[in-house]
Amino acid sequence: MMESFDILVVGSGAAGAMAALRGADLGLSVLIVEKAHQFGGTSATSGGVMWVPGHGLDGDRGDSAAEALRYLRSVIGVPVDAERLAAYVDRAPEMLRFLKDSGVPVMAAAWPDYFPEAPGARADRSIICPTFDGRQLGDERYPLMRAQYGRFTLFRRYAMDLGQTFALMMQQRGWRWTAAKMIARYWLDIGTRRLSARDRRFTQGAGLMGALYQQLFARGVDLRLETALEGLTLGADGRVSGITVRRFGQVQQIGARHGVVLAAGGFEWNQALRDRFYPVPGLARHSSTPEEGNRGDALIAAEAIGASLAHTDQGWWIPTMTLPAPGAANFHEIHQAAFDVGQAVERVRQPAGAALRQ
Repeated sequence: MMESFDILVVGSGAAGAMAALRGADLGLSVLIVEKAHQFGGTSATSGGVMWVPGHGLDGDRGDSAAEALRYLRSVIGVPVDAERLAAYVDRAPEMLRFLKDSGVPVMAAAWPDYFPEAPGARADRSIICPTFDGRQLGDERYPLMRAQYGRFTLFRRYAMDLGQTFALMMQQRGWRWTAAKMIARYWLDIGTRRLSARDRRFTQGAGLMGALYQQLFARGVDLRLETALEGLTLGADGRVSGITVRRFGQVQQIGARHGVVLAAGGFEWNQALRDRFYPVPGLARHSSTPEEGNRGDALIAAEAIGASLAHTDQGWWIPTMTLPAPGAANFHEIHQAAFDVGQAVERVRQPAGAALRQ
């Protein structure tokens, strides 16, 4: 007998996790499938900043849907569906309220709109999640959340929130003390060090995804890793009735009683789709998302059953350059000092721990 759920979600990033959370809160059975061996998608590696005009978290600041739409229209250079744009602006605050009510902490951030000189721009529309304790996901699941890129951590090891990131980047007053506390906190967390080298502090996008998945697991949402989408299945009425997946070399079909949500990211790691859709030539290996993650599997499956596509020529383009790292030697000195402190504490605690185990 074919396994079935009320809702199937393809992709474990923020969009998929949000859809799953909403379905679970409505009392529906939900399965998330993720082809990678870790969950969280690109969202877990990102800065985790949400753009929500008129969020009202810090009182009425005078923002309005009309001003947000004025800003969007001034910076979007291609034709878009005006109704969808308006729906986003109108419903984003409702989405944020749902997140808060579901137990996901959110807070306003001092992060200006990308084009601050554009009509309707403001500096108070960005939302972030505070640092999340990854161990709250459970010792088995904690290492399975996709880790942030090394370039977004200190020495490719220590998690940084946005405040710490800016303090170190700009070498603000007290930045050495900030770095020392981050490193010492990591090495003094002896219980976690025995479990994993990963910092238990989930920051930025990982903070958002950690808080989301804590609520998803609490609601009994099923998550299956290493489960790749092969295609969409259609019922006798021509509607999508489920998915075909490949897991550990086995192909199986899973039914969806109410719908399938495709939230599997883009196609930047698929060179053929890049060549087909992007107006600017580029190589898949220059992508900044998790390697070999977004290959357009959901887009290919949807197009195969006649789905219409839009805005496939759009991307989030990032200019890059290599900069010198002033003060790198000082960083390494701080790192070594904090490491020595952690090792000393470990030597002091170890005999007591051994006695307790005996």
